[in-house]
Amino acid sequence: MSSTPADQPASFDVGAVLAAPTKDPRWVVTCGAMGLWALVPIVGALNLAGWVRAVAERRMAGGDDALTLPPARLAYVGAGWRMFLARAPLGLLFALFLAVAGGASFALIRLGDGGEVLGLLVMLGAYGAVLVGSLVASLLAPAIDFLHIVEDEPWASVAFGRQWEVIRAGGLQYLLVFVAALVAGLLAQLGALACLVGLFVSMPYSFAVQGATVAEYARILAARPTTPSRRPAVGGVGGVGGNPFGV
Repeated sequence: MSSTPADQPASFDVGAVLAAPTKDPRWVVTCGAMGLWALVPIVGALNLAGWVRAVAERRMAGGDDALTLPPARLAYVGAGWRMFLARAPLGLLFALFLAVAGGASFALIRLGDGGEVLGLLVMLGAYGAVLVGSLVASLLAPAIDFLHIVEDEPWASVAFGRQWEVIRAGGLQYLLVFVAALVAGLLAQLGALACLVGLFVSMPYSFAVQGATVAEYARILAARPTTPSRRPAVGGVGGVGGNPFGV
């Protein structure tokens, strides 16, 4: 039987989260099967994204199967589509910014009379801003996933105020969450470095780690009595003490 939140320390253990999928004796088979499903164009990627939510919700719900990975099947496409919609607005903002900056740069270059230099500077500045913005977006990614999965926020990537609440509530613990998410992304590439076949296991494994990261952070925040609560629990969060954020 899985341990209860009361049995666990209210601190984020990066090592434990990174090893979380291995608690399932069949993790290699499950991850490999999910990797094969991921070969299906578009649908496979959405299915894998939805699997992240399934992993998180199963762990948050607790019970005897909390540490077992959800079955490898093509049943998470709907959840994956909602994950995509939650993340997409931020990407659209970046694209819109680049389009406006590119249009302004092109217009300046066509003006001539020194406008070429100014147009080039505008474009370089825009790319620099996008680079910085991408780094910030990477830092916010765990908070975005948390808001969507735990808080059921449909447009989590542009809910900047609530993202800040999620980060502030965890404090230094959120930095550990970010480290775990960063390492999870690196794990996805390890299979490709070893062999292409390994990617089919390492990529789903990294997605499972992302789900475990969300669930663990939810447990930590739920254990903090000072965490504000403005929305009733959703999904399986009630099993770990209720939903810590919301409108």
